[in-house]
Amino acid sequence: MTTDNTPQTPTISTKLENEIQDYFNRYAEAFSKFDFQTVSKMWSLPCLVTSNKNSLSFTDRKVFEENLNKMGNFGKSVGITLVQKIVFEIFQIAPETLSVRTRDTSFNKDGEAIVGWEQTYILQHIDDQWKAIATVASGEVTSWAAKDTPLAPKIASSDNILLD
Repeated sequence: MTTDNTPQTPTISTKLENEIQDYFNRYAEAFSKFDFQTVSKMWSLPCLVTSNKNSLSFTDRKVFEENLNKMGNFGKSVGITLVQKIVFEIFQIAPETLSVRTRDTSFNKDGEAIVGWEQTYILQHIDDQWKAIATVASGEVTSWAAKDTPLAPKIASSDNILLD
């Protein structure tokens, strides 16, 4: 008889779940305020932003913040006033490293949902705080394009480095 030597997945504590949801509450609050310096500080560089078939790596904080500002300008142009990120899955992939899935929703000034999508982040515990090192957007740009916005899936370019 053989025994299963497969490592067991560590259980995520309620304390850690709350800590991660708090991270994403602060992230969403900063995004809602278009405070991209704060959002940027929640990331460790180099980092990877990817979706469907396109990926970008960022090694320069200024370039990363410029991309965040482009996303913010787009958000303002379509009436975003509030961003919400609800954590619905946390999986420990290594010590001090988590895969976290969120349901993201953008709202207008009347509190109506404009669009939503799922996002996956890889977080690492660095210098006693959680930092994102990678994200995979699941249909974000496609969701916006379906709303007849000017944002449509395209290969990254110098004037639009948003991906889908």
